[in-house]
Amino acid sequence: MLLNSCRYFLLFFLFEANLAIAQTNAPVLPKKYYERVDFAYAHYRTGDYKVSARAFEEAFAAFDGKGRPEDRYNAARAWAMAGNADSAFFELNRIVQRANYSNYDRITTEAALTALHSDIRWELLLTAIKANKAYNLGFEKITDPSKFPFGWFQWGTRDYTIRLDSLVKHNGKYSASIEPNKDSALAFGCVAHRFPVNFEAKEIEVRAWLKSENAAKPIGLLLRMDGYSRKKSLALDNMMQRGIKGTNDWARYSVKLSLPKEATNIYIGAILSGGKGKLWIDDVELLVDDKNINDMVFTRFKDNVGLKFNDLDNLPEALVFHTSVSDGNFVYALNGQMAGKTGFSGKAYRRDTISSRWLVLTDLLEPKAQAISEYVPSTRKIFIMGGVTMIDYVTFFDKVETVDVRTGKVQKLKVKNPWPSIYAGSAVWEDKVYVFGGTSDKGEASNKLYAFDTRTNTFDSLPPMPEANQAAGEIVDGVLYTFGGYNSQTKTPSDAIYAYNIAERSWKLLGRLPIPVSANAVTQYGPLILIAGSFNRTDFFGYYDTRTQEFKRLATDMTGRRHAGIGIIGDELYLYGGNTPSGMLTSTQSADLSNIK
Repeated sequence: MLLNSCRYFLLFFLFEANLAIAQTNAPVLPKKYYERVDFAYAHYRTGDYKVSARAFEEAFAAFDGKGRPEDRYNAARAWAMAGNADSAFFELNRIVQRANYSNYDRITTEAALTALHSDIRWELLLTAIKANKAYNLGFEKITDPSKFPFGWFQWGTRDYTIRLDSLVKHNGKYSASIEPNKDSALAFGCVAHRFPVNFEAKEIEVRAWLKSENAAKPIGLLLRMDGYSRKKSLALDNMMQRGIKGTNDWARYSVKLSLPKEATNIYIGAILSGGKGKLWIDDVELLVDDKNINDMVFTRFKDNVGLKFNDLDNLPEALVFHTSVSDGNFVYALNGQMAGKTGFSGKAYRRDTISSRWLVLTDLLEPKAQAISEYVPSTRKIFIMGGVTMIDYVTFFDKVETVDVRTGKVQKLKVKNPWPSIYAGSAVWEDKVYVFGGTSDKGEASNKLYAFDTRTNTFDSLPPMPEANQAAGEIVDGVLYTFGGYNSQTKTPSDAIYAYNIAERSWKLLGRLPIPVSANAVTQYGPLILIAGSFNRTDFFGYYDTRTQEFKRLATDMTGRRHAGIGIIGDELYLYGGNTPSGMLTSTQSADLSNIK
């Protein structure tokens, strides 16, 4: 395989890896931490709340006073049930202040914390949680004053420094400032914030207070709206045409644009160019049809939540491009790109439902990313195919690897995959793993469909897909359904829903999704196929009913993500890992599906 034919993949990996610059790897926890946490959970389930709470404290002490947010939350539950409000509030305030805990719905409906509601500290706690959930448009939410404003990112050339300023501000404790490092007429700096368009609206307005000093070129308040194409914006106003430069005291500016129906992301910010001067921005507001976006954070799903998600114990490390599967008893996360590391993971994680923790089933997998995996019940094994290995980031994995879920034993079968690919979709039916789409080892968008027979270890080429896409899908009653997908050559996502009848060996277009999707996770729930996340609409969620051939979109409060792991145990849906435009995730969430059948 020629290296030149795969330059696209290398560049893509580097781009995605850069999203995780601000992320840190999960620290290695001491053995005693796990032991005491397990002991704590066991005693909580039996009603020994005081013993449970003290065990949590012993776990934190074993880790130099540190603890995972989910463990501290459960320690608070134990202390509250034991009647110790002081210790409960201590744990809750710690995760709110240090881990930016923001799950307002969960904490206000948590039965174990009911005894705290009459305490004066409860409302103060909820106010802090709401502040965490709100966007940091006043630059008051900080983790470290010396670091970049929380929730914001830098656009433009690297010839500018963006920082918090505690001396010059319009209101509160901080503003954000933009200042050139050197004199460069072509350079520009921008502090920006991104908002996914997960609402319907006609008009968007951004307001902000700006102050400038010796600005050589016009200062700008940015409002930009993008769709799926990265080539150009759908709408843009950066205020440059107003010609405001030089030195100006604090003044309030406003930019307003109609929201295009195709918009998927809104960007706001402040711009300084010309290589000279300084610009400050403070007290930003984003209005959606004259309603403040921070108010929408709490009310958008109030009356129409289709599915509520709970935050669970995080993955041990941030993962993206991993493959996921469920065997009906556990969910698994296998391989993938790790945050802050140059290689790929060779681990298979399994979430233990008793201890509510992710455990390593094996670390002997071939390190790779962007592979597919399927659990075949008759074999009690997970089959892994495709993906790219960590040898040089462009070598495709052309073998078939299995993991025995009972023992963790890894085996490479004595068979070569003639059609290795990345970003492919897969599904299993009657001991055969069906693999479709993706991008081939020649760098081409693939419409290939093939089946791997786990009984004979043989491959069979099948009629190709109607579109060449990195699609995802599932099989229900002998029919493979595929949803959307990204074409790596045309660089466009699809909204098509196709069905492949296995018995008839034929494809059929069934309909269209509400929007084009890619990098989405899918899983089967009886006659329903659930779709979670998308590259540009990370909060996208819905299900396709194979009985009625209708797609229903659901409002949820899930953590938006793309390239996520997904699996179902009983009526419980699990989402884990993946990434956002801000970086890679360790987040694990679950939702009860029993009401949507």
